[in-house]
Amino acid sequence: MRYYAFFAFGAAMTVSGPACAQDSRTFVELGGGAATTHAGSFEFINPNGGQYIATFPSPPPDVSKVVGNDIILDRQRRDASSITGDVSVGRFVTRSIFIRATYRYLGRYHYRGSATFPVDSFTPLSFDQDYYLRGHGFYAGIGYEKTFGPMVFMDASVEAGVARLHSVSQQGANLQDPLGHPPRTVSNLSGGGVLALGVHLNRRLDFIVNARADLLGTAETGVSTFMISADQNWSINQDEQLKLHKLSSFGAGIGLRARF
Repeated sequence: MRYYAFFAFGAAMTVSGPACAQDSRTFVELGGGAATTHAGSFEFINPNGGQYIATFPSPPPDVSKVVGNDIILDRQRRDASSITGDVSVGRFVTRSIFIRATYRYLGRYHYRGSATFPVDSFTPLSFDQDYYLRGHGFYAGIGYEKTFGPMVFMDASVEAGVARLHSVSQQGANLQDPLGHPPRTVSNLSGGGVLALGVHLNRRLDFIVNARADLLGTAETGVSTFMISADQNWSINQDEQLKLHKLSSFGAGIGLRARF
């Protein structure tokens, strides 16, 4: 799987920092930033369209390739960036070990590709496939904090939970009369890690710089029924579907941590 780093900038607010205030154990985090998410593969399932391409006599050379029920999309863009945000509640269970629960707005992303069909032996026609993904994550995590003198500390944590991924699409936007596959929301097991470097500003407030990575799983649209465009020039076949596989997200950010 190819991974791409992304950088997030935001604000956070937390409670607890035993190196600075040993009586402060509970914390709340609030943050925001930006993220980049990569899809390992972008699948266009289209049994009827694939059969049409595969059985077309003497198609033009630049039509899309077909493998089984899949049409291999051309000009794929499988990396996208978005604003993100999160809020956490947690507690230090020892001087160095903490647990936390996190809601994370994973962002809204736009992926795209193109499928090219033969009109006749000389004329190809391309249909853009625009995929819009919005995600929300719910995680439980455990981490370790290491202090370096009275001011500086480092946190390392792992997290696991559920990523809810909502997908919608547009097909044929380049033809100025797009149709779309039905929307669908899936819930996947998800997990990752967070690394933070911080400075105690006072007994209740820290400044932190952090980075995170999450594996999000697979997202998909609903399966289409037969639809005809308003100008009646083209249609979406029955049983079409778009899928994004092996989604991964990486980032870095800045923020504040306040303690109770």
